[in-house]
Amino acid sequence: MSMWMTSGGGTGGSSPAGQEWSVNIIPTGDIDGVNMTFVVPDPYYSGTMMVYLRGLRQIPGTDFTETANGFIMAEPPETDDVLICDYRKI
Repeated sequence: MSMWMTSGGGTGGSSPAGQEWSVNIIPTGDIDGVNMTFVVPDPYYSGTMMVYLRGLRQIPGTDFTETANGFIMAEPPETDDVLICDYRKI
């Protein structure tokens, strides 16, 4: 059985075998009111990306678009914003 993976290396719960999730990941990319492109450290299954901006879940295809290695926000996060994501790892 695989475990939920957190950015701190701990576990957050269990999931069925073959479904390893990364949760609370802080993506790479400047949060500066200009940058809209963010990269995650793991390959992931398309359609599993969940993005949270200021604690609010964003709508796929409206607030962000998945890319091969992360996502692009529709609007750039402001300098003090918190941006995290969850996704199912390949």
